Amino acid sequence: MLAASAFAWGASTAAEAPWRVTRSTHFEIYTQADDGQAHVAAARFERLWTFFEQSGLSSNNAAPVRVIAFRSRGEFDSYKPRAGAAAFYAGTERRDYLVLPGLQSARFVAAAHEYTHARIHASGLKLPPWLSEGLADFFSTVRISERESDLGGELPARIDVLRHNRWMPISELLASPGPSAQLQLSGTALFYAQSWALTEMLALSEGYQSKFWELVNRLSAGSASAGELQRTYSKPLSQIEEDLRRWVEGGRYKQLRLPGVSSGPISTTSQAISTQQADLLLADLCEATGELDRAKKLYEDLLREAPSNAEAWAALGAIALREGKAVEARSDWGRAVADGLKDARVCYRYAQLEDEAGASAEELRPLLLRAVELDPGFDDARYKLALLESNAGRFEAALVQLQAMRRATGARAYGYWMASAYALEELGRREEGKRAAAKALENASSPDERVRGAQLSYLCDTDLGVQFARDAKGQLQMETVRVPHGATNRNPFIEAGDRMMRVEGRLIEIRCESGKATGITVSTPEGALKISITDPAQVAMRNAPAEFNCGPQAGPTVIVDYAASPKPDATAAGAARGIEFR
Repeated sequence: MLAASAFAWGASTAAEAPWRVTRSTHFEIYTQADDGQAHVAAARFERLWTFFEQSGLSSNNAAPVRVIAFRSRGEFDSYKPRAGAAAFYAGTERRDYLVLPGLQSARFVAAAHEYTHARIHASGLKLPPWLSEGLADFFSTVRISERESDLGGELPARIDVLRHNRWMPISELLASPGPSAQLQLSGTALFYAQSWALTEMLALSEGYQSKFWELVNRLSAGSASAGELQRTYSKPLSQIEEDLRRWVEGGRYKQLRLPGVSSGPISTTSQAISTQQADLLLADLCEATGELDRAKKLYEDLLREAPSNAEAWAALGAIALREGKAVEARSDWGRAVADGLKDARVCYRYAQLEDEAGASAEELRPLLLRAVELDPGFDDARYKLALLESNAGRFEAALVQLQAMRRATGARAYGYWMASAYALEELGRREEGKRAAAKALENASSPDERVRGAQLSYLCDTDLGVQFARDAKGQLQMETVRVPHGATNRNPFIEAGDRMMRVEGRLIEIRCESGKATGITVSTPEGALKISITDPAQVAMRNAPAEFNCGPQAGPTVIVDYAASPKPDATAAGAARGIEFR
């Protein structure tokens, strides 16, 4: 079992022992222990990774988690962010860190606790402190074997705190900002203990278990803890607090049985790292824990020895941005990229900053292309690149990026399908464009989005055409319009607002003034119908003779489309827009 197995820790490392890194699929373990111990640790972490994937708390982070295992408690203490920490997690935009005082098996419960924080961060959940710490403790109880996994059960140290201290009111727990310098050590211990107990009761007890993950998702969306607990379970806080006390006092802790995790061979590689790489590692750790001044000094010292260290320049840019120095961040990141940086997320963030500063598409494209080259699964970069290509009229290139994205869900789904539909429409792939527009409509979340989606669907179903319209002075002018795709025999002389009518009969007269046709008379079963001609050049003719003679006609059959007059009279029923000779 994972948490119960020993790491087979050997003799302590010598003071001069170099740092080494052991890499597996999802972890990089930096330690001064020997490679065999690091390999065992990597195998345990990989099984833990698989367990979390199966449990539903999946990770969206492609970068491996860095595990830093110091060789002594003293060295660990010089980096830990708060007193009493047995291990800790630190996360940045670029990377997640798990930091341990060593690789002993007794420390793996703490490692599992901190790794839960990494998974919460990577999954995008935004949880209140009590639930974040409670989940971390809850998952730290995991026991993994090939046949089955167990989750939950007693944490003796937490139970001891609860039994020997006066509890904080549940309303205070739910509103707590979490462990901080303002809390005494005893208060921190009580916060952790109550957070664990409440989370375990909600996750495993019969009266609460069925709605637990619904609660987690609602709290992640920003709901206040106290109100959401009462709404989700239809109970007042006082009742939930009473249930929690009974849960703890009655010792009702139980374990959840889950599928096992294969303990097949784990592939790892190990190698020594240089002094410069070790210095960069520890500087990165200082940045991750918020010790920015200490980190900056370490990076600057490193750059004096290695001026082209792209990772150090990238880190200085990240610190500058955290300090609100965007111009400095752009300069540092520009230097990092020029020196061959291989960090996709920094390339992407640099592109964002450059975009905000007014950089051209041609300046942004190489940065975004670099990001997706380094990380083909980087959907944020692909999406931004697709929009850039589309805005530049490079619709094939835009589609390549959109179709390479792994997922289009949540808040991005509408924009993704709209961008796809637009590119497909511009490329003449109308049916695909209509399907994409329909997907956009399915994911629209506001009336405005639904209107834009419907407009794009209409564009995919129509072509650009022209028609005559009258300006403010009543003068006719040409304007572009959308017409049904594939429509034939469309009459461009039909004006907006025309109330069109059609009549079929014999042409018996063409009326003229000064040699110019001004109207026609058509014989119909209902009688003679007079139709005016405003301008012969603005009447669509089909199968017409080469020339017309004014006056009585021999009676050829015609179909006349005309705009009915608002008040038809004996002079004219309307104005001709088209005449077809049969």
